Amino acid sequence: MPLRSTLAISLFYALLGFAPRVSAEPAAAEALFREGRRLLDQGQYQDAAIKLAESQAQDPASGTLINLALAYEKQGKLATAWVTYQDAAAFARRDGRADRVASAERKARELEPRIPRVVFRSQTPADGLIIQLGTVKIGPGALGSSIPIDPGEYHVIANAPGRQSWEAALTIAEGERPELIVPNLAALPPPEDAKRAEPKTPSEESGGARSRPTAPPTVPPPSSVLPWVLGASGAVILGVGSVFGVRAFSRYSDAEQACPSHQACSPGAMEALQEARTSAWVADIAIAAGVAACATSAWLFLTRSDAKPNAVLGVTPLKGGAALSLRAQL
Repeated sequence: MPLRSTLAISLFYALLGFAPRVSAEPAAAEALFREGRRLLDQGQYQDAAIKLAESQAQDPASGTLINLALAYEKQGKLATAWVTYQDAAAFARRDGRADRVASAERKARELEPRIPRVVFRSQTPADGLIIQLGTVKIGPGALGSSIPIDPGEYHVIANAPGRQSWEAALTIAEGERPELIVPNLAALPPPEDAKRAEPKTPSEESGGARSRPTAPPTVPPPSSVLPWVLGASGAVILGVGSVFGVRAFSRYSDAEQACPSHQACSPGAMEALQEARTSAWVADIAIAAGVAACATSAWLFLTRSDAKPNAVLGVTPLKGGAALSLRAQL
C-alpha cells in the first residue's frame, strides 16, 4: 500500500475584525469647524487650516471652504486659497447660497493679481516630458502657459523616458511672473550590455578548427523556485501587515482614551486617530497580499510536476474574516 498523508494549510486574518473605522458625522464636523474658527481668530492659521480641512472632510459645506481659504490666504498660500475660494463659490452655487457665492467670488478676484505664476518653455520638448515643481506635475501641454503657484522656494525637476534629468532652483514672490527655460534633455548613455562586442564564430575562436559544442548550463525550472519565492515574500508581507495592524489598534486606543467622544478633540488625539486609520488601511492591503502570496505558493508547491498531488483549494467564511485552506493527498 502506498504511503498516504494529508497536508492542510489554513491562513487566518484576525486583524480584519478589529481594524477601526471612523465614519463621517455632522456633529463632529461642527465641533471641528468651531475649533478651526477659534484658531483662525487667534491667528493660528496653520492649525486652523488643519481643523477646517478635517471638518470639510467629515461634512462638506461651502461656509467651511470659505474659512479654509481664508486660513490658506493668511498663511501666504495665495494660489491654494484662490482655488479654494473658487471651489467654495461652486459649492455655494449648487446649494443656492447666493450670498456665499458672491463672497467667495469677490475674494478670488481680489487674490488673483497677487498670485505668482511661472511659465515653462522648451524649444524641443522630449517625448513624455514631465516637469515637477514641488507637488505640482505638468506635462508638455502646459509649456508656455502661466501656472499659478504659492509664493516660496521650489526644487524644479524635468524628466523624460530615456533622457537625463534636469534640475533647477526657483524662488518666487507674490505677484511675480518668471519664465523658466527647460533645455533639451540629453539622451542617457547606452547600458553596458549594449557595448559588448559581437560574439565570435567558432572558426574565429579556434583559428579555423571546429570547436566542440558546449552543453548549456543547468538552470532550475521556474516552477521549482517560484513557490519558495512567493512563500517567503508572503511571510514577510504578513509580518508587515501585522505590525501595522497592531499599530492601528494601539493608536486607536490612544485616541479613544484622549477623546472618547471624537468631538472637539486635541491635536494629539486627532493625529492618533488619523494614524490609526492610515495604519489600518496599510494592514488591510498588506495582509490581503500576504495571504494571496502564501496561498499561491502552497498551490504551486503541491501541483508541481514531480509531486502530482490531488489538491483542493477552499475558502471558509469566519466571523470577522475568512480562512483559506489547501489540502492535498500525496
